[in-house]
Amino acid sequence: MALITLHSSRNTIQQNTHQRFDAKYFVMQDFFARIAEQYNLNVQSLKSLNVGIASGSYIPNYTTKDAGIPYIRVADIKPFNLDENEEDLAFVEANVDENIKIQEYDVLIARTQATTDKLGTAALADT
Repeated sequence: MALITLHSSRNTIQQNTHQRFDAKYFVMQDFFARIAEQYNLNVQSLKSLNVGIASGSYIPNYTTKDAGIPYIRVADIKPFNLDENEEDLAFVEANVDENIKIQEYDVLIARTQATTDKLGTAALADT
């Protein structure tokens, strides 16, 4: 097992907007900094890209396949794709908030079920 030591100071943390001190934050920050340097990229936050972010976590009632539309849950978001198997889908009424209906090319990111293999998994709605 390889071990990477990341160095930071209290002053650096306090100057950071979110003042995060957890290891995962610094590992990701370091990861993106290395990619940016290696491939000569400009890495920006989602906020700076002015993209819309919506949560679909708050569905009070599910319904049947015949009475509703498919609902993508965290468990349906796989690396780079969606689990579209009918038996794995939940269904909701068609009048759910328009902000949580996915459109072509939306990026879906799992933010719950915080396990190492699920947190931050992303899929692209390609159709």
